[in-house]
Order: sequence, then structure tokens, then C-alpha cells
Amino acid sequence: MLRLGDVPGAPAYVMPVEPITLLPVAAPRAVFPRASEGTMDRETVVEADFTWVNGAFESNVQVVISGRGVIEQVGLLDVQPTVRLRKRALLPGIVNAHSHAFQRGLRGFGESFPRGERSRTWRETMYDLVDCLDEEEFRNLCRMAFAEMLHHGITTVGEFHYLHHDRSGAGYAFDDVLLEVADEVGIRIVMLCSYYAHGGVGKPLDVTQRRFASENVGDFCDRVAALRERVRSPLQTIGVAPHSIRAATAEEIAAIAAFARENDMALHIHAEERSEEVEESRSGYGFSPVEVLLERDLLAPNVTLIHCTQTPAENLRRIADAGATVCLCPSTEANRGDGVADVRTLVEAGANIAFGTDSNVRISMNEEMRWLEY
Repeated sequence: MLRLGDVPGAPAYVMPVEPITLLPVAAPRAVFPRASEGTMDRETVVEADFTWVNGAFESNVQVVISGRGVIEQVGLLDVQPTVRLRKRALLPGIVNAHSHAFQRGLRGFGESFPRGERSRTWRETMYDLVDCLDEEEFRNLCRMAFAEMLHHGITTVGEFHYLHHDRSGAGYAFDDVLLEVADEVGIRIVMLCSYYAHGGVGKPLDVTQRRFASENVGDFCDRVAALRERVRSPLQTIGVAPHSIRAATAEEIAAIAAFARENDMALHIHAEERSEEVEESRSGYGFSPVEVLLERDLLAPNVTLIHCTQTPAENLRRIADAGATVCLCPSTEANRGDGVADVRTLVEAGANIAFGTDSNVRISMNEEMRWLEY
């Protein structure tokens, strides 16, 4: 589960107290500089005028950060700070549990279309963006999205990554690019590698989806395992993400879920965002997407379901009972007209709730929570 301010190792967000001016995007890197050879064992002790601990702002609190950028201690330690932030307050970093960073490039393009193109959909517009992205543009969009997240206090992102390939449609070239950009910007990332093998229930991939393609579950798991071996930063973690019941069969999802459990990995999956998805699943399986997962006992505390805007109360309670998390992305769900999740039932059932910026039409956790309150 990704929860606000509850991820070990996440850098703290520096919030101004007085005067009221936002710190520049580069500020987190200035406060928590990149570790280099010879500095990995050096600790940084940060003290602001106020630090949020135990549900309140307290003074004289020190935060000890290892040379690798991991928070080791927080408290009234009575030690000499190496970084003193005056007229500043420290808050735990916010976790953005669901993002597609490259979709930052869609901002402003999914709302209206030229005359004569009224039937075009948001998805077709997204495919157009995918078709034109080379490595440099992909890198630039991810850099913009991650930098904007840091600027708004998001220090950890769950990046649901399915744009794997370059224009040739092979090679998984963009996987390493994503991790490089996150490290460059200075944001903690859980890269959720997406499995995407079908264009719908019982349908082959469309040509527009070729850059998302996964060969088979065996190759996918081998690639994820190899990627985990290559990651050395404590601020980077790998998870898995069968894209949806449309892009992965129930059997493939079950195999990936078993792989995730065996390797203590997070698993995220889009579920019941639109009514068409539910109808397609019922036609192919006789069950809705969430019911497919429930009937196969695939929900567990390491699983996060994205959206659930079409999920009835009974199944939301079953999700809560299984200990799984529901990630809500209200601004994206509103932007696309997907609907509103039954938040009252989720809260009453004691469900784990996370928030995501999804398509990054706007990056603000305050905005996500405001939409939800509405």
C-alpha cells in the first residue's frame, strides 16, 4: 500500500513557513544532494524551524539522512545540524500512487477536437502521442512530470509504466530511460512494470499498442527480475502491473500475482474505470473485472486496484476485507467522465485508499482530495 508520508526512505518535502514563497524545484536536491563516491557514508542532519511529527508541528527536531538519501532517524536528537532551514517547516513527502508520466504531453489536447473530429476519443489522442514520441521527447515529458511533482510536495511516485518500446516496437528501451530520469530529477520511484499482451478480452493487440507489448508471462517475469538486479539505488523499487483485464487474461494475471507474492513485490492493476470495460469482462468471463480477481483469490495487501469507479458497494467491501488498496484519481476520472467511486462505502468498510495523478492533466494532491471531497 502506498500511503501519504508513510514510505521509509522517502525524502521530506520542504514547505515554507514565513515568508510564504514556494521553494524552487531544485530545492530538494540542494537540501539532499546526490550521493557520490566518497560521500555514501556521510550523514546529513537537517533541522527546520518546525517539523511535522506525531500529528503536530514541533521545533528542535532533527532529521538524519544517510549518504544514500535514506531517512534514518527523526526526533529530538540534540545533535548539531549540518543543514539549518530557517523560516521553513518539514513535512513528510506525499506519495503519488498512480502516474503515467508521458501523458503529461496530453495536457490540453484531450478536451476538444477540430471541427469534424467530434467522434475522436481520449484514447485515440493518447495513441497519437505515443506514435510520435522518440526517446528524447519521452525523457523530456517524464522530466517535466517528475519535476512538477517535486515542486508540489510529491516525493515518491508509483509510475505505472507501459510505454516500454521505442518506435521500432521492441527493446524495452524506455524502461531504463524512466529510471534514469527519476534519478536525475531526484524523486523516489516505484516503477510498476506493466504487462500488456492483448487489445481487449479475446482480442489481439492493435497496431497502435505495439509499443506497449509484452511477449508472454515467462519473458515478462524474467525481464522484471533482471531489472530488479540492475537497480542499485535505495530510492528505486520495481513492482508489477498487469495493465487490466483487457490487456491480460485472468490466467496471466494469476501467474504475475504469484510471481509478485514470491518476490515480495507490489502489484497494481486498472480495474472498472469505465462501464464498457465491465461489460466486456462480463461478456468474456461472466464476471466484472473485480469479480474475476475476487473469484480467483488474487486480492491481497500487496495489490492496488486503480479507479473502481464502476464497482458496486458489495465488491468494494470484499476488496477492503482482502486488505487490498483502491487508488482514486479524481481529476483524471472527472476529466474523462469516468464517474465517481463509492467513497462512502470505502471509508465505512475501512478500505485502504491511495491517490494518484494518473494522466497528469494537473499535478496536485490537494486538487485530487478536493475533487474527492466534492
